[in-house]
Amino acid sequence: MNYELEASFASLEENGESLVLAFAADESGAGKYVMLQFPLRAEEQDRRLGMDGLYVECDDQSRGCYLGVESIRRAGDRIEIGLTEKGKQSLKVQHVCIIPMSWGPTITQGLARLDALSNGEYNVQL
Repeated sequence: MNYELEASFASLEENGESLVLAFAADESGAGKYVMLQFPLRAEEQDRRLGMDGLYVECDDQSRGCYLGVESIRRAGDRIEIGLTEKGKQSLKVQHVCIIPMSWGPTITQGLARLDALSNGEYNVQL
């Protein structure tokens, strides 16, 4: 099973702790959503627990995990997220597809920033 989100809203937030790129079916975020969160600074404890990489979440914390993303790529007007085995098990899907209703600078900047921060680890393709 694949997870598909028609996103009418996208947000990008970067503070001293993390970068968060989120997509939602509506601006309230109450419905379907996908969140990608990357730590800007990882503590030693985070590294030991495997919480120092990209975190992905779909709709609910029970469907989220660290180190679950294998690749992120733009395919026309879509964002396709390939998952690791851990990601597939945690999110309970084989693949994530985000279809933004409009492609704005928030999305382009967010994907570029994820690529830069991860040093190519997630094979982000713009």
